[in-house]
Amino acid sequence: MGSYLQKCCAFLAVVFFMVTLVGCSQTSRDKLLRTFIDGVPGKGLRKPASANLDGKSKIALEQVKPVEPMKPKLIYHPPFLEQMCDSCHDSKFSQKLVAQGKELCAACHDDFTKDRKSVHPPVEEGMCLECHEPHQSANKSLLKKTVPDICYTCHDDFTKGMKAVHEPVNQGLCLECHEVHSSKYDHVLKKPVPETCYNCHDDFIKDKKSVHPPVSEGMCLECHDPHSSNEVHILKKPVPGVCYSCHEDYTKDKKSVHPPVQEGLCLECHEPHSSDEMHVLKKSVPGLCYSCHDDYTKDKKSVHPPVSEGMCLECHDPHSTNSEYVLKKPVPEICFTCHDQKDISAQPKHLGQSKCFDCHSVHSSNNEKLLK
Repeated sequence: MGSYLQKCCAFLAVVFFMVTLVGCSQTSRDKLLRTFIDGVPGKGLRKPASANLDGKSKIALEQVKPVEPMKPKLIYHPPFLEQMCDSCHDSKFSQKLVAQGKELCAACHDDFTKDRKSVHPPVEEGMCLECHEPHQSANKSLLKKTVPDICYTCHDDFTKGMKAVHEPVNQGLCLECHEVHSSKYDHVLKKPVPETCYNCHDDFIKDKKSVHPPVSEGMCLECHDPHSSNEVHILKKPVPGVCYSCHEDYTKDKKSVHPPVQEGLCLECHEPHSSDEMHVLKKSVPGLCYSCHDDYTKDKKSVHPPVSEGMCLECHDPHSTNSEYVLKKPVPEICFTCHDQKDISAQPKHLGQSKCFDCHSVHSSNNEKLLK
């Protein structure tokens, strides 16, 4: 009896050892056990672990099943896909390359540096593998990262901490404006400035009578940063600072300054690009002046002729002067530009009068001869 029990124990030990040796696979264990023991269920007959669960428990169990992430579709470098390893390497079994840098890539690809005005620095230095994977990638063009992340590997993130960001930059559309390897134009642009700008923006020159000189000369980047800025409209400087980069500072050393000029409100009167009015004005004179000033011609019996003809700029400088009221000349000199000084001075009642405005209104009046 003892000998029988010993044999049974030895048999079970062997079975246990074999099951352990085969591993944890349920199919492998079942196959082994069926060799020694009858009644072990075959493939497809074993009840799943959830067989004895109720409906709610089964649903809960199914909901916690891990979902395998979709594998990215890989893009392969043609020589790698066709197992032409020796087109780049010494042999199929060597990591040594037949050439270095851009010379290796130029064996199949165009030389992107040839006859080009502007070359992307990594291309110029033959650092193709700074941007591209040599064998396979989940990104277009075998890039190591997607655009714009691949660009920000070397370039600053132009969107970071900036108040105004150019919309294509904001959307990561670097390749809407730039070539990736080289270009005939500055900054590896696809087209020269301003043509690149006019891909999205209106052509500010077309059919306009007055065009701001930097705009007419295509010098968009004199005023605007192409990527981002802390100023509105991605300006390089705030208004009026950006205006004074070319124009004189009309507030400097002047006794009388037009209030909008004093406050730096250049764009209250002027369009920054182009206009159908002279001096790139938003409206014609005197309509523009009446945006802030009263219409001196309205309901008046007597109107000063330059005022009635809308010739405000005959007497006034629009920006600043050293005479009161932003006049081009002091009184009475400004009056004698049109009126005859001899005739007026010859009359005794006018002798000693230095200010015509003591008696006359300058713009209009309800009395004859503009008398106050």
